[in-house]
Amino acid sequence: MLGVDTLADVYAGDENVRSQVRQFLGFLTGLAIKYEMAVVVLAHPSLSGMASGSGTGGSTAWHNSVRSRLYLAPMKSENGDIPDPALKSLTVMKSNYGPSGDTVLLKWERGRFVMAGSNWKSAISSAETDKIFLDLLEQFSREGRNVTSKKGTSYAPSEFAGHADSKGITKDAFKKTMDRLLKYGKIKIEEYGPTSRRRSKLVSMP
Repeated sequence: MLGVDTLADVYAGDENVRSQVRQFLGFLTGLAIKYEMAVVVLAHPSLSGMASGSGTGGSTAWHNSVRSRLYLAPMKSENGDIPDPALKSLTVMKSNYGPSGDTVLLKWERGRFVMAGSNWKSAISSAETDKIFLDLLEQFSREGRNVTSKKGTSYAPSEFAGHADSKGITKDAFKKTMDRLLKYGKIKIEEYGPTSRRRSKLVSMP
């Protein structure tokens, strides 16, 4: 496979002129045939392409003259927010040799994308809960109100569930979120205080 990253760095023509676009794509097709390989070109969509969700940009020849087209975009909640910038959707916008419209959920972790399952609402809900947990942890830390992973008077899930900004998230949901954030290193347990009376608190990782 030959990966071209990005289109703007290799294409010197006018992206809105159909004949120039087709000539350029014909050259890439020739490479694919000659060397028996796939050619993948990365390109940024236009503002209208992002707004419409089509992921297009420039002449329609960019879509019509290729065998397939994929669109990688941030996952958005129902109100248009992006709860987790690392969460992306990869959608088959066109496929001459297979079905189009299929979408794969991906997440950026440790320098590469990994599969993040197929339950969109669950993934977005988890990302939103993660964000609320981290926002509340930051707010509590600013106010000097330490919370802990241990059950007690400063138990983070209980404290956050009872807060005005919890958005109705339950203690059990915050518990699952805390476990998930600890697992992936988004938060950690930090000890503090004198040697004779050590305590622990949750802190966000940079």
